[in-house]
Amino acid sequence: MQESYLMGIDAGTGAVRCALTDSKGEHFISSYKEWNYQPSKIHSTGIDFDPKFFWQLTCETIRDVLKKSKISPEEIIAISSTSQRGAMVFLDKEGGELYAGPNVDSRALTEDWIDFELKKEIYFTSGQWLSTIFAPCRMAWFKKNDKEIFKKVDKIISMSDWVLYKLSGEIASEPSNGCVILPINLEKISWSKDILDKFNLSTDILPELLPSGTVIGKISEKTSQETGLSKKTLVVTGGADTQCALLGTGAIENKDTTAVAGTWCPIQMVLDKVVIDKKCRAMSECHVIPNKWILESSALMFGLVYRWFKETFCFEEEIIARDKQKTVYKVMDERAKKAPIGAEGLFSFIGVGIMDMSRKSLLTEGSCIIPPTTFISGIPSKNDFLRAIIESMAYAIRANCEELEEISGVSIKELRICGGNANNKLLLNILATLLNKPVLTVKNKEATSVGSLICAGVGSNIYSNFKEGVQQLVKYEDNIIEPQKTDIEQYNALYSRWRDLYDKNSMPS
Repeated sequence: MQESYLMGIDAGTGAVRCALTDSKGEHFISSYKEWNYQPSKIHSTGIDFDPKFFWQLTCETIRDVLKKSKISPEEIIAISSTSQRGAMVFLDKEGGELYAGPNVDSRALTEDWIDFELKKEIYFTSGQWLSTIFAPCRMAWFKKNDKEIFKKVDKIISMSDWVLYKLSGEIASEPSNGCVILPINLEKISWSKDILDKFNLSTDILPELLPSGTVIGKISEKTSQETGLSKKTLVVTGGADTQCALLGTGAIENKDTTAVAGTWCPIQMVLDKVVIDKKCRAMSECHVIPNKWILESSALMFGLVYRWFKETFCFEEEIIARDKQKTVYKVMDERAKKAPIGAEGLFSFIGVGIMDMSRKSLLTEGSCIIPPTTFISGIPSKNDFLRAIIESMAYAIRANCEELEEISGVSIKELRICGGNANNKLLLNILATLLNKPVLTVKNKEATSVGSLICAGVGSNIYSNFKEGVQQLVKYEDNIIEPQKTDIEQYNALYSRWRDLYDKNSMPS
């Protein structure tokens, strides 16, 4: 009997990835190509992505996976996609790309004219604190600065929708990406005409909202020639990258919570109903699972801080890593383990924090608190600094988990974690002890890609539902990380100190 395969495209912030799996998850192949953005030709803070170049790289990853797999393209039953949230493409009536912008395009900063009360009104309908990355603000910028493009806009779609459009020629959207392109009515899971009216935008510029895991078409003739894919392969709606990562870690039931510990660290809790924070701190969104919603907080620029420290201070570790054939991060982690709990009194507040969407800036001023040398056994070493950064990551995750529990009224039983920093064993051990909860990691670290593969499987009826897809493709590491009971009291005291210092440093803005 011929095996059925599934394919997923992950259009991420720094790269595109194509993944392929059989229906049981026994054979997984992926290809990865980095991409970058270009400054806008007409605005200093604007950033574009080149759709022609991005599509070329996407086609190359697909062809690479087909070559590696040695399977017939006809064996690939379905393909789906996921992408960075907030990235979008404007199309004209002929389907040509007028504008393609990533989630880091800040050209619309000058259009942050929406008053606080209107933002609150939109927030309590959509669960989103309207920022300048949303389509209404970007459209307002084009109306003022590039009227020719503004007049030609026929459809606004997410980056994930755009990938599916390039694959099939069909235009559609799904709620998990849709709700961060233009705030939707969360209760009804539909575009909010009331919100659109406030910005003089018509529902005509938005595609139909379909559930994740819905077939929208098949591979087009043109795409078949560009990629080598079969024209029989179904094209299926996917989801936002973070929600797909939740799916790829098996977070599909009420209270399930996952920290996606990458460059940033969003933390999402699955809920059976819409919950919106009365204090406007967290975001509320749609999950890729039907009749499930997300409450989201964030530990902010999580992995970026560790990478910054590596590139700025860890030249010695680079040499050691080359000599011992290890990654630099592995060497850094080993050094951090040598420092005592509490890092000799050091506390780091660089890049990490507690989400509050109502603030003008999510980030506070970065700092590192070093105690007077007369009160410690010696001057802090690099080991201590490394441990302080890792401990601050764990403190920030705990603080955001507490925020989610406060808002939702439910307790987190265990924490799933994925992303590049899920490989940091010291972080995972600190986190389990600090939370006093088990920490689970998945064997396949490409959780976002796994989520898109499950969407493809549901749409093609290889899986009867998302739960079956999770049972087939999501495998957990055998060693669940449990709290170190002897260290809980010490870490609780350290966390209380960190939180007190953080609150004092977080000046309202």
